[in-house]
Amino acid sequence: SCSKPNMTATVNITVLDKAGAAVADAKVYMYPDPAECFPNPGKSLCTIDSAVTDASGKVTLTHENEAILQVSAVKGSNVGTDIVHVMPDETIEKTVNMLK
Repeated sequence: SCSKPNMTATVNITVLDKAGAAVADAKVYMYPDPAECFPNPGKSLCTIDSAVTDASGKVTLTHENEAILQVSAVKGSNVGTDIVHVMPDETIEKTVNMLK
């Protein structure tokens, strides 16, 4: 039997504040083109996956197929953004540093 390749990319994201400490309870969004989405990354059209960081500032998001995506972390007025290149059947480790 021929098994289909796993097309899901796993993205492990760690959110850190300016001092380098883990940020718990930050909402993390992963989405495509920033011009459309950045003012409102919570728009359902834009968000591919989202989650809230745990006590160690970590979330795991997934995406099908290869893509270059934006990742934004938001907690109150504190934000951080980065870009992640997701590849099928790979696990990507990404750190997002917040502005403050």
